[in-house]
Amino acid sequence: MENYLKTIAGIEEVDYQGYDNLETSSVSAVTDGLQVFLPIKDLINLEEELEKNLKKELARLDNEVLRINKKLSNEGFVAKAPQDVIEGEKKKLEKYCLDQETIQKQFDKFQNLLK
Repeated sequence: MENYLKTIAGIEEVDYQGYDNLETSSVSAVTDGLQVFLPIKDLINLEEELEKNLKKELARLDNEVLRINKKLSNEGFVAKAPQDVIEGEKKKLEKYCLDQETIQKQFDKFQNLLK
């Protein structure tokens, strides 16, 4: 497993640690029963990530949520649109709201790391 991780991640060393030793400044991913933690504080510019990417993505998602809410609250649209179109918009709204929540959590975590 270690050689596989080194190859796919392009790294030289794998450090195995218990949960007690994990930094709060790491992100994690779970795949096939393996949870991988990546320390990020020294790898990326957190201020730049907040400003350029996360804030921008949150603004985009806010606009999408507003747009769909406006569309779904328009009685004319709801009266004329086929049910599958309305359901599609509701699904998009649900996805955008979940994405907002995920990005906001990441934003808050990065902000806390800067303190």
